[in-house]
Amino acid sequence: MSRRSKITHSPPAEVEDALKRLGQNIRIARLRRRLRIQDVADRIGTSRFTVADL
Repeated sequence: MSRRSKITHSPPAEVEDALKRLGQNIRIARLRRRLRIQDVADRIGTSRFTVADL
């Protein structure tokens, strides 16, 4: 059996930090514009669950 790369379990720390900052920035922008999660999801063509996971 082959060994799985650690990257498949979790991304490198730099990537994880960048994704967290992206999610925080999206949340701040959404709240400043008084948009619901569903409003953002509709605009980008995805589900509200995907936006919430971000």
